[in-house]
Amino acid sequence: MGERRGGGMRAPQIDADTPKHYDAPLARETIDLLKLIHRRNDAYVGFYELGEQRSGGFKMMGAIKADCIESHFSQVAERVLGKKDVYSTVNGYWPGAKGNGLPFLKWMGKNCGFLRALNACYVDLDVGRTMEDKPDFPDSWKTWREAMAEVGQLADEGEIPQPSIFARSGRGVYVFWLLENEKGTGDPPPAFSRDQRRYKQINKAFQKALLSLAPDPAAKDAARILRVPNSEHRNGQPVRFVVQYLGDGKPPTYTMTELEEHFGMQRKQGKARRNQPDNGGRGKAGHIGLNRKRATDLEIIAKHGLIKKGFRHLMLRNYATCLFVANEAPKEVTNSLKRMARKCIPPYPSEPNDTPLSEIVNAVLNQNGEERYEAGKWKHGTVCLQLAISHTKARDMGLQTIIPESLRKERENAPTEAQERRECRRKWLAETISSLSPKPPLRVLAEMANQAGLTCTYQTIRRDLKLLSADSVQS
Repeated sequence: MGERRGGGMRAPQIDADTPKHYDAPLARETIDLLKLIHRRNDAYVGFYELGEQRSGGFKMMGAIKADCIESHFSQVAERVLGKKDVYSTVNGYWPGAKGNGLPFLKWMGKNCGFLRALNACYVDLDVGRTMEDKPDFPDSWKTWREAMAEVGQLADEGEIPQPSIFARSGRGVYVFWLLENEKGTGDPPPAFSRDQRRYKQINKAFQKALLSLAPDPAAKDAARILRVPNSEHRNGQPVRFVVQYLGDGKPPTYTMTELEEHFGMQRKQGKARRNQPDNGGRGKAGHIGLNRKRATDLEIIAKHGLIKKGFRHLMLRNYATCLFVANEAPKEVTNSLKRMARKCIPPYPSEPNDTPLSEIVNAVLNQNGEERYEAGKWKHGTVCLQLAISHTKARDMGLQTIIPESLRKERENAPTEAQERRECRRKWLAETISSLSPKPPLRVLAEMANQAGLTCTYQTIRRDLKLLSADSVQS
């Protein structure tokens, strides 16, 4: 760590082959910077713009496969270069099974479950404020130049590793430390859930080391998006990135282990759990899995003609919310909502004052986190009352989540399939043993059980016989 020192700063080279329908040198520089950060070829970088109202969240402009940034940046360049409030992902993403491998996508999930590569650790220094803006935070009154100089001084003194990239973010400063995998091949490490936790702790350590420069405490997670190089802050200040090169002509890169050792962090040993974005949350018992099941139940309910006038708008809005939480793309949500609307009684919309489906989709899409959380708190028992779904109907339709309380309790108390198979096998074994003398060998009993449709091994038969013997002694 100690020998890594900056060897000066150099602007990226400009390629004359860049398309000419926008500022070619600026585009060339932006492409080089994005390629420097996004080095895993099968990961994606997403581009976002701030909604019309800041509370409306971010709107997706597109996502580009890392090895296609050169050829497809032109599809977002006109909306990025010199534009205000434009953002991109710091780390690499998995775009979902349908989009994986495509060079350009119009939509991509943005939560931590879709991360594929950890490209760079970072801090966001909220400097450049005035005494009037933040009278109680004098650390934030420093200019961006003063902040960059102080970061450089701390790096030269060995307090922090040498940064890879500095950026003027408009008023403040971004500082990046490029990551590489533990093999030292230069490629970024994968974004397993355990590594994401390590990544977050390292970013916290950087914030602590730079506490005198007003670091944003919320900017530490791997799913963060930051301003795009050569875009603009809303105050009109350009966003400029500067790479710090070493003597070999490359910026410094670090493994997460090196950064942990620098800060003296004790690494927790735990079982590595890999993110599996292919399942889209279907295997999770959490929020995403719940909303996938809700969406499926609403589709079944609509198919049976139970969504009638008076509750159509509410159920369609609930359905759209479930699909968005389950990371479905806006286009897919719109198409699914149209199919659902045709199955309502009568088909929706049927009155002049009915809200158009496009407005329902936009209203759900533009919800902030708190609004979407509140929208997801509807009770299944209440929906059953609204749609007249009885205990028998819910059971016959095979609903999973939108069920009456009585059916939920019945399922909780019902034996599992494994318990039923075990009980059936032991009953057969008790009857077979009582009718045979002498008792056949274990392997023969296992073969007889398999012929009777009770799949098992001789070890299973041995365990069952022990339990049957213990039960007979107790009785």
